[in-house]
Amino acid sequence: MWNLLSEPESSTAAVCVSFGILGLILISSVTFCLEDMEEFDTPGARAVFGVIEIICIAAFSTEYVLRLISAPRCEPCPASLIPLSLRCPSYRLATEPAGDARNRDAVRFSSRPD
Repeated sequence: MWNLLSEPESSTAAVCVSFGILGLILISSVTFCLEDMEEFDTPGARAVFGVIEIICIAAFSTEYVLRLISAPRCEPCPASLIPLSLRCPSYRLATEPAGDARNRDAVRFSSRPD
């Protein structure tokens, strides 16, 4: 499992997983930018962006947990929990109604690294 997630040159499946994650990162970044544009400030667009965001959060979280589980060294390290703690605002946003964009913007602003 570790080679599948961390070593793209180890197999064809690992290359596909790597490109899939990169594609999700690109999609997530583009939708993050499009959400801030006035042209896409409609209820339908917000719903689509919300679904894309939930799918990306689920995929990134699954990849992270699988990497933790399959890591070759099994020594507990508090630093390995930092990426998970940075995702907590996203988990909160995924569980709240999609109607309040101001709340979403406030959480995103507060969770961005300086």
